[in-house]
Amino acid sequence: MPRPDLIWLALVVVTLLLVQPGPALAAPQVCPADMVAIPAGRFRIGAAGQLGEERAAAGVRLSPFCRDAHEVTNRQFAAFVVATGYRTVAERPLMVEQFPELSPAERKPDSLVFQPVAGDGPIEELSWWHWVSGADWRHPQGPGSSIAGFDDHPVVQIAFDDAQSYAAWAGAALPSEAQWEFAAPGGLKDQVFSWGNTWEPGLANTWQGEQFVHVIDVVPTILEAAGLRAPEVVDGIPQKPIEGTSFAYTFDSKNAKVPSRHKTQYFEMMGQWALYNEGWLLSTKVNRAPWEAFGPANPDPLNNQVLELYNLNNDFSQSTDLAAQNPQKVKEMKEAFIAEAKKYQFFPLDASVAARIVAPRPNITPAAPSSSTPVRWWGCSRGIRPCCSTPPTP
Repeated sequence: MPRPDLIWLALVVVTLLLVQPGPALAAPQVCPADMVAIPAGRFRIGAAGQLGEERAAAGVRLSPFCRDAHEVTNRQFAAFVVATGYRTVAERPLMVEQFPELSPAERKPDSLVFQPVAGDGPIEELSWWHWVSGADWRHPQGPGSSIAGFDDHPVVQIAFDDAQSYAAWAGAALPSEAQWEFAAPGGLKDQVFSWGNTWEPGLANTWQGEQFVHVIDVVPTILEAAGLRAPEVVDGIPQKPIEGTSFAYTFDSKNAKVPSRHKTQYFEMMGQWALYNEGWLLSTKVNRAPWEAFGPANPDPLNNQVLELYNLNNDFSQSTDLAAQNPQKVKEMKEAFIAEAKKYQFFPLDASVAARIVAPRPNITPAAPSSSTPVRWWGCSRGIRPCCSTPPTP
């Protein structure tokens, strides 16, 4: 059974960085080795007016602090384990008192491991994540994997409790939201982007065309570019048509302004849903934080929703909700979403989270040998690392 205490942290890679309180303002700011000095300052946290769900920007004053120059490495975390005998959350079995209904086998240590599906395999929601018994920080991909030779790479398979324990041992703390946001722009304050207020496409990895594209369009694009046809049969199993739309036409600069060939696209995840159609987007307002995986689910995710409407032709950042002014458009878009849901057979909607993650999924190709190629979690970055700090002073 998957570990409830690891589900969210395993799905989202959390960069373990530390901060430490800096010296008093009157004294020169000297930080430990491998830490960067962040001077005291004021800034406005948040970005009022960017998205409807954001809180109003608020002024924050921060004392000086020291921030790690890079992520906590396997070498550093190993020193902590040797000194303290600490066992991470992924290395501990579930407690009998907490889960008396589970067998010893179901309570054994395990964690989520990211593995892409085979190139010709089915791609379904969460199909790239696998619960692997024995996966932990020493064995990021499970038994048989190792961090040997990766001493200076960021430590992974770390839960929030693990990060806090390491920080306390190191005489530091995890950075607050205010400290993180204050340090990220590199000295700029109250700017929309990390480099300033003016949008510059070359400074961010963004899509620069005007056509709508979706991840399901990637495979058709590759096939067209390579001059290949989609396979009709794989391992003796007839294949369904690929639903995406090639965007290879956008590779030609003369097509930069042509209308998108991908006209309609539905979205659905954990009871939240949306529909894109000809430049308009109807979406449900987020009503649950991503880490709220175990609470009661929305019993009617189709209708028990607050709907938002955006005209992406004029408002690509989705900053102006037009639902109240266009109730007929909302009705039309919802009806179109229902039609797409029926067409692609994803009714009934299910707003549960943990239950969907742990539900057994049948293997539709049991006779086919496993061809999943594990991908290493490691990715060395010498730019930042966890650090310790005091809470911001309002």
